[in-house]
Amino acid sequence: MKDFVKYICLFCLIIFSFYYTNKISTIIIYKSDLMQKIARNKNLYEQKYINAEIINDTIIPGINGLKVNELDSYYQMKQQNIYTSSKLIFD
Repeated sequence: MKDFVKYICLFCLIIFSFYYTNKISTIIIYKSDLMQKIARNKNLYEQKYINAEIINDTIIPGINGLKVNELDSYYQMKQQNIYTSSKLIFD
């Protein structure tokens, strides 16, 4: 019985350590200067979507929007550690 409790405690410790490591790494990424530059400038490149409309016999087509994927853009720019708007990745 004592061994069973040890294994359960060890298993819980392993699971929680992975969880907190992931949270800490995410916090560190979002505190970096490069990520903060991406977050500040993402509004310049985002476009809102427009839904298609049907009015009487006329169809007005919609427009796809653009949203900056901050995390993928960060990993793309991290190699050179320089903010470059051409390396932004959009969803």
